Amino acid sequence: MGTFIGHIIPGVFFMVLAIWNLLRPCFHSRPSRYTSRCHQFKKSLLNPVFMEGVVKVIATVAAAIGELWWGGWKISSGGSFRSLNNYQHATMYSFFGLAGLVELLTVTCLKLRPGLDKIFQATAFAVEGFLFYYHLHGRSAVDVRLHVLLVLAIAGCAVGSLLEALVDVPSEAHPSFFRYVWISCTILQGTWFIQTGFVLYNPWHTGPNPWISDELSALSILTASYAWHILLSVFITAFVDTLVNLCVRRRSRRDTN
Repeated sequence: MGTFIGHIIPGVFFMVLAIWNLLRPCFHSRPSRYTSRCHQFKKSLLNPVFMEGVVKVIATVAAAIGELWWGGWKISSGGSFRSLNNYQHATMYSFFGLAGLVELLTVTCLKLRPGLDKIFQATAFAVEGFLFYYHLHGRSAVDVRLHVLLVLAIAGCAVGSLLEALVDVPSEAHPSFFRYVWISCTILQGTWFIQTGFVLYNPWHTGPNPWISDELSALSILTASYAWHILLSVFITAFVDTLVNLCVRRRSRRDTN
């Protein structure tokens, strides 16, 4: 994760995850009276929650293996650990993979408590924020500020996910307010990951890093930039949700005719 690509890929992943959750009502199928086992199995495979869980499990397992193995196994021949940050990153990925596995189980073989998937999602975000908070030793002031602001976004994701799990949601088409909270914060987390990649590891910049050479100005600019990222995440959430509502209403009118 300590590279330009290592920040861009998680950033894009979180943004796609958030927007996908906004789009899910468009793919939510109507109840069917035909309930054969074959039909129910196909219905589970096409469930947006199932699709999301599969992607999470595959992506996080691949990412965790990559963190621990890519470039050589991260345990020396003497048995000591190397590249300790990679173990933290792999731990983060593992918790998101566990959350994805719970999502798979909620729509397939087990009748789990409603909202349990969001509880595991909140746990994954909480672990991510906890590890990033203690991920700052020996870093520059700019690097620390970037990660602290990232932790604020992650905290919003964790709190929003947990509160959604505790609220009874009438239907997929009418989600609770707290879903919009964690979705907006997930978009914010994604855009800020990308911002961090460009600040610390911009591959197109040559010479001394201007963000590091003038830290006092950089810290002020980063704080203001974070506010603009918040505005952008709220705008994206509102814009996509408006389009989704139009889609759902149009489909409802078509179904009633």
